[in-house]
Amino acid sequence: MLAVLLAGLPIADRTAKTAREGTSDWVERYEQRFIPLRRELPSGAILGYVSDSLADDDARAYFMAQYALAPVVLTRDLREGHLILGNFVSGRVDPNLLRGLGLILARDFGNGVVLLRLDPERQGRKSGD
Repeated sequence: MLAVLLAGLPIADRTAKTAREGTSDWVERYEQRFIPLRRELPSGAILGYVSDSLADDDARAYFMAQYALAPVVLTRDLREGHLILGNFVSGRVDPNLLRGLGLILARDFGNGVVLLRLDPERQGRKSGD
């Protein structure tokens, strides 16, 4: 019985190594999406945050973006004056989501990473109501 268990160790080790490498590759690819944006931001920047991630993946997408952009700080507060990171993990910016949140595109960095800002026209209508 012990011989059977010991014989399986090399396979288990390779499987674990492949899983670890796959995870680090995924993390590296995720981080690389943010490199062009990171180069443009001052280290003390605070950005709002929106994403098209589904509820189950939203926290992971948020924290991975925060990790990739550190020391920049992300907040879910979409207040006036802050630029807003759009993290569209699908790779496609959803114009209906932007419109619904009163946001407009400021700059597209590719791969679903965009900077957004509040639509001043929409904000004016809200304050004038």
